Amino acid sequence: MKRFGEFLLAKDANAILVAFLAALLPLFYLPTGFIAAIILGLVTLKKGPKAGFWLLAWIALPSIALLVLHQVGVADLLLLRCGVIWVLAALLYRYHSWALLLEVLAVAGVVGIALLHAFKPDILQWWITELTRYLSQMHWKIQITPEVFAQRIAPIASGVSAFFFAATIVLELIVARWWQSVIVNSSEFAQAFLQIRMGKVTVALLGLLLLLVALKVPFALDALPIALLPFCIAGLSLLHFLVRQKKQWMFLLVLIYVGFFFLPVMAVSVLVIMAFIDTGRNLRKN
Repeated sequence: MKRFGEFLLAKDANAILVAFLAALLPLFYLPTGFIAAIILGLVTLKKGPKAGFWLLAWIALPSIALLVLHQVGVADLLLLRCGVIWVLAALLYRYHSWALLLEVLAVAGVVGIALLHAFKPDILQWWITELTRYLSQMHWKIQITPEVFAQRIAPIASGVSAFFFAATIVLELIVARWWQSVIVNSSEFAQAFLQIRMGKVTVALLGLLLLLVALKVPFALDALPIALLPFCIAGLSLLHFLVRQKKQWMFLLVLIYVGFFFLPVMAVSVLVIMAFIDTGRNLRKN
């Protein structure tokens, strides 16, 4: 990884060639888009926003070509992902704060969900229709009908989709930052990751959304998942910190990672609660 990273950073042309190919191959059903995103994050974090933007322009070429042909697909989603990664990597390059990055991501996500509901008032019905069709085709053995299940999921479907989209972006950026630390033989990434702690902005945002949910404002419940993402990451940071202090916490950490695959709602809930407590008490000082 270190030698490959040094190769990518040695010349702009090296990163451009590899990232462009990684962005192009998904058009041929090869899942290499994440490689382009991680390389973009690495270049932006190491060389700055200008170098990252130049690389982003090359990654965008397959999407632009398809747009000219009036085709929208996986390349456009990759371009959106890479665009967000470039913005967040530029913030991290400038301010060196994961907490700020997560706050910006959460606020932008909530605003995006609110705008979606404003410009597409029938989004709930659209999700019900699409989820019902999808579940009917899957032939899952569940106790309730696909229609009823879709009606229960639809109110938070946009928010859950945004949660996983944003979580993927954060994961790719974490890999890029770790890769950078490997190249320069630095422990700065590990130290920064272990100190992620949410501030007043995310707490206020979450409190406002909960109030709006109580007032039955339509978009508030849908926006709740993306507002919880920063607390999920902060909770994971806290848990890794506790494991470094006392190995007894390793059991809970393993359970959380297993829970991501089998009981994701419960795993996220535990992390959110831990992060919320840490916001008020700063458990890293105790």
